[in-house]
Amino acid sequence: MYTEAFVTGPGDMAAYQELLSNRLASWNAQTPVNARVTFKLPLPLDEVEDILSSADISSLRFASSPEGGGGVGYPLDDKDWALLALMEIQLKKDMGDSFKLIEGFVAAEINAQPTTLRAIAEHPEVFVVDMGAVDLLEQYPDAIVIVGNDVAYKYETYVGSQCVVDSLLYFLDDFYAQRLIDDQAVYESLREKLVAAQQKLAQGDYEGAIADLQAFMDEVEAQSGVHIDPEAAEQLLIIADCIEVRTSRFVPEPTPTPTAVPDDVPNSMAEIAETSPNGARIERYINPSGDEDWFRFELAEVSNINVQVTSLPADYDLYLYDADGVLLEASERRGVREERIIRKDQPAGYYYVQVVGYDGAWDADNSYLLRFKVN
Repeated sequence: MYTEAFVTGPGDMAAYQELLSNRLASWNAQTPVNARVTFKLPLPLDEVEDILSSADISSLRFASSPEGGGGVGYPLDDKDWALLALMEIQLKKDMGDSFKLIEGFVAAEINAQPTTLRAIAEHPEVFVVDMGAVDLLEQYPDAIVIVGNDVAYKYETYVGSQCVVDSLLYFLDDFYAQRLIDDQAVYESLREKLVAAQQKLAQGDYEGAIADLQAFMDEVEAQSGVHIDPEAAEQLLIIADCIEVRTSRFVPEPTPTPTAVPDDVPNSMAEIAETSPNGARIERYINPSGDEDWFRFELAEVSNINVQVTSLPADYDLYLYDADGVLLEASERRGVREERIIRKDQPAGYYYVQVVGYDGAWDADNSYLLRFKVN
């Protein structure tokens, strides 16, 4: 039995995503199922392995830059990586020196229990989990289901392409027509922000576009459950987040700050005098070696927390504490890759964030960015 989705535009993509979500939620069999997991953006291999640590991975699909992609078996050994490196060298001759064979991995074929698949589908980096038409096995018990739809391709074509703002406008208009957005002023305000972002993207004003997209997402989050249906709001935020992340790649690196940067953040939990704003991009420095940066944030109600440290100039680590100073979680990736902590259904109250250099790492000339997102 070969399953293939009929997807010809963003509206079909949204309907198909809902179909997959409902199918996964209702499938109660206890036997492992083959599925394809598609990510919102190309991810490094170690992040894919972290997300899918409870599943058996059989193959991966990668995206190339500026275009293209392919698939590889899993696990990859040294020989596989050597062959991929050789392939990249050969392709650069036709595609140019800027060509990158593996920008990141966008999908994975896995085998896992339905309960595991549902947990994977809840991960913030996962776009959708497709286990094929397994519900038809009740009618055709002797059939073998093959997941034939390439969701990664469908996603790139109809949600993650260069025309994502058009897709976002499509969803916004459609949700308003269906009364999933029930306030005209809210709808017009959101549309105005998207049109402004679209115009700035066309002009190459990427920082301005990101500001408009962030304002759009902030308003959607604020109106979710008020004038916007929560599921519709989540769909809008998924696509807007992808646009923002993709656009940020075109923003030039900030001009280095002079070396004489004072210690700009409290060095301990006890020294904190002010609560930092949720959702804001906070730019700070680890300077000198051994410096610790501490921040306090507040939840007004039970919420999900997403703490990110990006644009790392050196190997920094991230720690999250509760109001009593008890460590809740740590993110200690080696190198300058993004540090992130995600926790769901956290109670109201104060939370403390610590950023510190690993083994004394620091950089007086280049800052990092911290963001404490709540939804």
